[in-house]
Amino acid sequence: MQDTGLIAWHSFTWDAFATLAGAVATLVAGIAAVIAAVIIGKRQMKISEKQTAISDRQTRILERQTQLAELTLRSELYERRVEVYSATDAFLTEIMMVADRPSLEVQRRFLIAREAARFLFASEVEAALNEINTKAHLLFVSRRAIADMNAGRRPINDDYISREEKQMDWLVARHGALAEIFGQELSLSMPPDAPPPSQPA
Repeated sequence: MQDTGLIAWHSFTWDAFATLAGAVATLVAGIAAVIAAVIIGKRQMKISEKQTAISDRQTRILERQTQLAELTLRSELYERRVEVYSATDAFLTEIMMVADRPSLEVQRRFLIAREAARFLFASEVEAALNEINTKAHLLFVSRRAIADMNAGRRPINDDYISREEKQMDWLVARHGALAEIFGQELSLSMPPDAPPPSQPA
């Protein structure tokens, strides 16, 4: 028989046709699976891109929240430090004005400020405020002794007068050096190694 290159469909049996149909179906299913995989892959890529974008936005939000928290912390620290400075200034100013013990309210503010200083400033500031407190009370003792001498309740002692003058001069000098005592720590910009404000125990 001459080979014409055409499929002789009339010579196909049902078994052969079923085999051919199965192969075609398998091929079609494979192509469909590839197409489905490509489509799913693209969808997953889009989902991944959206998740990445969401993650980036969340990171930016977190960074902004961190910056806001830091600014709030700095502002709180600054306000509390200013109160310590203000209380110390008021304490020394009233001593210089009355040359004696200031009012109870001014003393109370300074006492609170001294206690807060150890949580808000370096140890040098706390030490300076404690020294101011000690010198001030020595001045009060000298002033009381001089008042007693003036009232005739104790004999005259020039040492108290000399001591009182030196104590007052020292406190006046400390008042003039307050900015130096507090230094850079009385600043809205918090240095990297500055401790965060904490509450007294």
